[in-house]
Order: sequence, then structure tokens, then C-alpha cells
Amino acid sequence: MNERLVVVLIGLPARGKSYISKKLVRYLNWLQIPSRIFNVGQTRRHISAKGDNQDASFFSPENTNYTHLRDEWAIQTLEALLEFLSSDNNGKVGVLDATNTTVARRKLVLNTIEEHDPSIKVLFLESICNDLELISNNINLKLEGPDYADMTDKEQARKDFLERLANYEKVYETITPEEENNPKFQFLQIINVGKKITTGNISGFLPSQIVYYFLNFNLKPRRIFITRHGESIDNTFGKIGGDYTLTSNGKNYAKALKNFVAQYDPVIISSTLHRCVETALIASPDKNINQVSTLNQQNVGVFDSMTYDEIATKYPEHYQARISNKLYYRYPQGESYMDVLIRLKSIINELERETSNVLVVTHRVICRILIGYFLNLAKEDIVDLDVPLSCCWVIDVGIRGITWSLWEWDSKEWKEKEWTGKKVEEGGVRWGERRYSVVPTVMRNPSSSSGSSSSTGDGREAVREALGSFNSSKVLNGSAIRSSFIYDSGRDNIREPLRMSSNKESPTEMESELSGLREKLKGFRIESGGRRK
Repeated sequence: MNERLVVVLIGLPARGKSYISKKLVRYLNWLQIPSRIFNVGQTRRHISAKGDNQDASFFSPENTNYTHLRDEWAIQTLEALLEFLSSDNNGKVGVLDATNTTVARRKLVLNTIEEHDPSIKVLFLESICNDLELISNNINLKLEGPDYADMTDKEQARKDFLERLANYEKVYETITPEEENNPKFQFLQIINVGKKITTGNISGFLPSQIVYYFLNFNLKPRRIFITRHGESIDNTFGKIGGDYTLTSNGKNYAKALKNFVAQYDPVIISSTLHRCVETALIASPDKNINQVSTLNQQNVGVFDSMTYDEIATKYPEHYQARISNKLYYRYPQGESYMDVLIRLKSIINELERETSNVLVVTHRVICRILIGYFLNLAKEDIVDLDVPLSCCWVIDVGIRGITWSLWEWDSKEWKEKEWTGKKVEEGGVRWGERRYSVVPTVMRNPSSSSGSSSSTGDGREAVREALGSFNSSKVLNGSAIRSSFIYDSGRDNIREPLRMSSNKESPTEMESELSGLREKLKGFRIESGGRRK
């Protein structure tokens, strides 16, 4: 996908444009579409000489000198945006955050983009707000912003901002019928921050994704709890995957979770695996549990019910491939982080749409990706975000954005973890050590690491044995490549590869090795072992 898009914001000050743009860019970046905001106000503050008078009179339409200057700064900001889009051939989105309240300004922006590169698409996004309470809240936020940060007299600051707003209202032109009839003029109007949506001339992947996102958009303050299930039997052995029930420690955590969330009366969303459903039922025995398979753990394929030590010993190439590129490594017959991220898109949209408080009970990888979305973390940092057992992330969504905290149950009481503010910042994880092992609540029993039988029987062991002799580096080269063989449910054979790629080996060499692998696997059938899919 190499589509490039400029999103041009339209609207009066204090109409939520910057809030909307930040939410949009966070979502697009989470979808792995590189996106950035280019704010004309920041350009104005950066270029203006210190001490320049930029009170309400600076924004008067009668002051033509300043009008031309504001247009010049808008174009300078747009040029920086276009440079970002044109830095390579990858798909990107740049958001021009400005008022753009006149037809003339919008025409200037559109012509500048077409002259630079006609292939770049443009989406005009207008925020219209006539809700007086929302406007009042937004004005209060504006008075805390950089234009008024140095003013000690807040009443004078409010008066100045209202005068500035009146100057913009004198010339404000909402999207006109002439603009709507221009087939190149794609537009999306958001009225009262999502209560009503109007669109026109929408075409292409990126504009459609943006429209879909805002159809699920709401501003209602709410609290989202994200937690792993309570400790399970597999956790005590350090095993990955599996579908075992809770230990007594896990049940105690679920009881503590019940008291922790009770006053918020959340909607409960859970993975369909036993340990999550059991946790959710104990935490909320009188409520309906929405079991969603999309929240199921990362599929670890043929390594299900193994420990990382076992994988490192028996399949060192796979172990090292995962360590080297955790984000894109795909378990044989399983998933990569990127696969999981893509399947969680529907959950993100549901959480954005939901107006109630929510408790999400799921697994470590799923928690990492969901938390990464809300904290706006770089995808490279998500894979190392520590999500221990017996802890609950609390995400507060409101008109001021998102705040978060992490709480830990220490078997007696809930404690907010003081280190989280230092360890995690918006934009990336900032920490160098792991505070928890794979199993943070239980000391591992060394004698148990390989003593438990796999739920999938001899078939999975046969695949593992074959994998041990297979040169994984030829297919695990850092890109999101599907497993070299896929088990076809309901059949006794291994299917042909869905997709193969190699930077080092010829297709003939790879097919020869895979043929040998399939010979080793003949006669084996991988059973589901009763696991939920």
C-alpha cells in the first residue's frame, strides 16, 4: 500500500480539531501507516520573533498584512508535510492542523498539493461544533495551551481568545455546495465530535479507513481495564500456549479483580480460553461475559505447551529468529505479533465505539498490543512492554486525551506501581531491564519444564522433530512470511505453502528442502486436543 494522503482540517478554534487529529494519527500509526501532524500554530510560534504581539488583533481579517503572513506560514507547514510524504514511496498520511476556514485558503492548499504531486490524495476533515458545553471545555483547554501559558491574568486571556474566535467567525465558510460538487474534493464532516457524520466523494483505502474509524468515535469519558487472566497451571511451569485452568493464586487474583472494578460496573470482554473465561466469571459472576476469539492468545503453533528453554535447546534457530525480530517472527503454524495486531483491529474499533467502562481479560501479547495503542507506543517497543500477572492496566479516556496507571495485587491489597511513570512514556518504552520473569508470581520448578505432555499428542512432536532439522533462516528472514507448511484442519496431510520468500536461496533449493520436510511428516495427523480455536 503506497497511497499517500493529506488530511486538511477545517474548523473554528476550540472545535476539537487538534484532539481529533491526535486520535486519528494514533490509530493510523497503530495500523502501521506512518502518520504525522503538522500544526500551523506551532509554525507561527516557532517563526515569530520573541515578543511579537499575537493577541486577538493579529487574527483580524481586516489586517491584510497579518492575513498574508498567516497564509505564508500555512504553506510553509504544508511544504514540510509534503516533504514528509515524498521522502519515500511508502504509504503515509500527513495531517494539516489549521483552521482553513475560508474557501480561498482551502483552494490555495489544494492547488499547492496538486502542483507538488497530483498523485497525492486530499481529504478535508471539518469539525463543526454547536454544543456550548463542549465549546466551553475546549476554550478552557485552549487557555492552558502555549498561546496563553505565560499570561497570569486568566480572565484577560479568556477575553483575548473570545475576540480571536470572533475574528475567525467573521470569515468562516463551511464546506460549500461548489466544493462538494468537485469530484477531487473528498470531505468528512464531524458534527459535535461524532454525533453526526457527513461524507462526500470518498474513494481509496486510506480515506475509507478514516471514515470507518470516525464512525466508531465518541468523546464520552470512560475507564478501560486491561488485564491478563489469573495465574494458570501452565504459568507455573513457564509454558506458552495451552488452555489450562487457574491455580489457587489465579482464582485469588480474580476475586481481587472483582473488588477492584466493581464500582465502575464495566462491560466484560474476554478471550474464549478457559483461564480468561474463568477469571472473568469470578471477577463478575452476575454479568454476561462477552467471549471474543479475537482476544485469544498469540498462536504459537507447534511450540504450544513448551517452555522457552525447551525451544532454545531443541530449536535454537527458531529461538534466535524470534529474539532477533520479535515483531515479525511467525511461529511455525502460528502467528507473529503483526498477525495479532491486524486481527485486533476490530477490538480497537469496538473499544473506541463503547461508551461504558470496559474490563478486557486476555493474554500477555494481546495486552501489549492494546496498551501500545492507547499509549501511542512505537510498534518496536510494544514487544518488550512488561505485562505481568496479577496486574491491571487502567486507561482513562476523556476529552483531555488519555491517562493511565498500572496497579498490582500483592495478595493483600492493590498498589499503584510507582515505577510505571518513569518506565513508560508516550512515544516509546523507556526502560532497560525486565522486572519480571516469564512467570512473575511463581518460582519455576526445573524438573517440570519438560515433564508435562502436550495436549496435541504425537503429531505435534513429529512436526517439532522435522522442524529441528529444517533450516529456518531460509524462511524466517525478518519479514512477515507465512509458515512454510500449514496444517489443514480435517485432512491428514500438510498443505502447500501459502507464500514463500527468500533473499538468499533459490525457489528450487527451498522446494527441495521442503519436499524432504513433507516426507518426514507423512503419516502424522495433528489433533486439536479439544483446544478452543
